Amino acid sequence: MRARNLNSNNDYSLKAIERDLLAPSNLKFVRDNSGNIADLSSTRVGSEGSLGVEAVEAEAYTPSLLMQALDAAERVEKDFIKTGKRELSAGENPSANDLDYERAEILANLLDGQSLEMLATRGLHGKAAGNRDSKIDAVKELLYKGSYGRDLYTDAPIIGRSQDQGHLESNSQGGTRLRPELSLINQMLGDSEGPKRLELIDGARRRINAAGLYNSEVLDDVDIQRLLKYKDFQNMVGKQEGRAMNYGFNDKRFADKSVLDAYRQALQGDVNTSDQGKAVTVIADKVYMNKAINGNGKNGKH
Repeated sequence: MRARNLNSNNDYSLKAIERDLLAPSNLKFVRDNSGNIADLSSTRVGSEGSLGVEAVEAEAYTPSLLMQALDAAERVEKDFIKTGKRELSAGENPSANDLDYERAEILANLLDGQSLEMLATRGLHGKAAGNRDSKIDAVKELLYKGSYGRDLYTDAPIIGRSQDQGHLESNSQGGTRLRPELSLINQMLGDSEGPKRLELIDGARRRINAAGLYNSEVLDDVDIQRLLKYKDFQNMVGKQEGRAMNYGFNDKRFADKSVLDAYRQALQGDVNTSDQGKAVTVIADKVYMNKAINGNGKNGKH
């Protein structure tokens, strides 16, 4: 295969494709015992493709990332309620001679059956992906859209984080257009549209805020101790430690008590929900957010 012999500085080399197309979607090529990209070609009849991919462990979420994603989801949902339209910020079709779209098509055709199935199924939410040509089409779109490093509908950053293929239109309403979306946001908002989705966004914010306020000092409060006698309250409090970890409050940036106290003060202050999201970003996540908002940037994508 010609791509194996190309210098890594060549945009069509496997290392460049791995960097620009696979890495933004938390994927990498399968490698052999020597650390080289494995050649999985087979002489078996019906076997196609010579490259395999596998998932890379995603980075932990941060509260600011989740708040920003929820703010963005609220903004586009309100736009949809007004206009009845949902549009991808990158457009529905790639521009002519788009390098990443071309490379995504090349890569999809080179994947072995197992890898192709794994990625196609991810994009089609567990449904059968059809024949090889159909899987190639699905994977090509998944890899191309993932190369932007952001949700192409809300523009929320997704670099390094666990991703699902979110539907633009509600799945129950026959929605078929997909784009990369943070997995946790996808789970929080589910199969919803319109006012129901806005309700779920507010509920997600409240859960994140509650998890951020969880600490031993709160539990030692006399009134809280009194409430802990009730089973429903016990169950609610019992969920907070797991949520705090899942939402990123155990991130090392919160190890400094002054930072965590400032975050809690922002949550308790007399500010509206969108300002809370901004406060989190300012306090805890400047470096990451700058990296994520800029995306992979290599091909001048915006």
